Amino acid sequence: MLNDFIQKGNKIKIDIELDPSNISIYGIIDNIDDTLLEIIIDGTYIQNAVRNATCIIPGDIKTIKFETIILGSKNNRLYLAIPMNESIGVLQRRKHVRSPIDLYVNCCFVGFNEKKVDIDQYYTVKLTEISSGGVRINSHSSLPLGSILVFEMLLDNEPVMLTIKVLRCLESLDRKTFEIGCEFVGLDNSMEQKIMSYCFKLQKNMYKELKSVGK
Repeated sequence: MLNDFIQKGNKIKIDIELDPSNISIYGIIDNIDDTLLEIIIDGTYIQNAVRNATCIIPGDIKTIKFETIILGSKNNRLYLAIPMNESIGVLQRRKHVRSPIDLYVNCCFVGFNEKKVDIDQYYTVKLTEISSGGVRINSHSSLPLGSILVFEMLLDNEPVMLTIKVLRCLESLDRKTFEIGCEFVGLDNSMEQKIMSYCFKLQKNMYKELKSVGK
């Protein structure tokens, strides 16, 4: 049954349980044996303790999700315990394709929930994840839930203005920055499709880099 869902070459997202928040690692399954999944990751995983993890393997028709534990790591390899068959679930494809990103932008604070504000307050933040539904940002400043921000970025080499609303704000592991989840506000269908296309390009480039690392 396991081979029906998990195969060598599968792309995989690994959400690792850390206190106070989780982190996500992307990789490719490089080897499967009776007890281990060997994953090629981008970078190095330095945590020594055994950690619980939720894994997602996206597919064109079905997406696989399962719970497991991280047993160890070496260089750019991560070793996961083989999941039990009963822990493997099949999900519908997610509405929003999420892609990691590493981009600094300047955000302007323009409102709070439905109220506009007339102050010039700017934040330099780093976009760490993007989808057609929103972005995850890393900031040195905490932002209240409901904050409305505007920033500019390039899509297909054209500058676009995007509006986001803060949905959650958690202190990072280093206790020096904040991980902030935001949703896009006021996107029309055309802009949503542009962002979705941009996400696919980011993922394609990421997996090309991962494959080159694994050779």
